[in-house]
Amino acid sequence: MRCSAGFYLGDIMLKQLNMLRELEILLADKPLDTAFFGLHASDNGITVQQGASLYDIGDITALEESLQQSDRYLALED
Repeated sequence: MRCSAGFYLGDIMLKQLNMLRELEILLADKPLDTAFFGLHASDNGITVQQGASLYDIGDITALEESLQQSDRYLALED
């Protein structure tokens, strides 16, 4: 699937907050038929959550880890 900015959504690893925001802005400006998916570890292996928005796919672990790392880095200045 291709969006107006020229990204192939299936090829993007959504791990950066600015990328998530940019996708949300692009889709708000020009709604498209989109599907997002998230892979999550579970006791039974890997599960897939999918939906029409980023809010439908559960937590994005890479994003959570990136935010925690930012917090640790900022704490170094204290």
